[in-house]
Amino acid sequence: MTTKKRAALKVKEEIEPSIEAPRGAAEALRRIEEPHLKSRAALSRDLVQEEVARRITARWNHDLRLVSQKHAEKLQKSLEESQRGLAIAVDFVRAQALISDQDLKAREIVLPHVEIPAFPKLALPDFDKVVFEASTKKARAGALRIADCGWATADWMAPGYVAGFARSPYKEIDAYFVERYLGGATFKGRLKFTADELLASPQLKMWKPLLRQTFECLQAEKYIISVPALISVIEGFASKSLINALNHPRSRVRSNKGSENTKWRMKQAIDGLFWSSAILLVNHMFADVRYNRAGSSFENRHGISEDLSQIKWNRVDAAKLVNALATLHWLFKEES
Repeated sequence: MTTKKRAALKVKEEIEPSIEAPRGAAEALRRIEEPHLKSRAALSRDLVQEEVARRITARWNHDLRLVSQKHAEKLQKSLEESQRGLAIAVDFVRAQALISDQDLKAREIVLPHVEIPAFPKLALPDFDKVVFEASTKKARAGALRIADCGWATADWMAPGYVAGFARSPYKEIDAYFVERYLGGATFKGRLKFTADELLASPQLKMWKPLLRQTFECLQAEKYIISVPALISVIEGFASKSLINALNHPRSRVRSNKGSENTKWRMKQAIDGLFWSSAILLVNHMFADVRYNRAGSSFENRHGISEDLSQIKWNRVDAAKLVNALATLHWLFKEES
């Protein structure tokens, strides 16, 4: 059996039992083949994201050694359920990016119900909670391309703009996000706005002194200092938030008729393009997190892996980490 057929068969087996296939969906599933597998391979070569994923795994192992083995096993089981849910969601993201605009506009797509305990905001909900109406097939492909280059779309990106990146080389996408965050000749950048939001967050309070100085280093273009610092913040925040989310699961609100539910949907609805890119970004960071109580972990608390210690971290790496931290912060942020 060819690689193409094995990939299509895997998606079919995992998704079809939990999704009503609309017109166009079956064909979309059949077209998940080598181009997307190549995209995943390209993503795995992103050194800064590889380092983040490695450090999250190390921190997760370290933090779980501080609790009883029985509780640690319970947390690991919940994480594994989240990883299975993310895997199904990733395949659905790649499938829905190929579904026709006509089928999407007709609301003939039914999202599968998949629980992701670690990230309840990303659990596959009813269709009216993930809003794709303003997007097009090209915009969905753009969101996928952006995510495969290591970024998550933001609320300041219009669907039409996202669509423009559907076939863009990674350097063009990197350049766009770097300018959006760090500024350029005619644009000051969104770093101050993002920094103010993160520094004001109660969830990031314990990292506030480090974050403040990190953002100062970013503005001074000291990326060799700011990149390891951002990795350290993400590693600690992700593990702490992950354990908290799994310790205190939040139940999903089901669809109900009535004005209160309509008001809730307006507040809680997730933009479909952000949802798609966030699913891929989070899956890359957490897909391989495993707990091995007997193994060694986290000896080099503040360092980076030896094979990456000589890398010249740059402004792209720094901006990508700011984007990742902002995305994780939103995903773990408790709604009032």
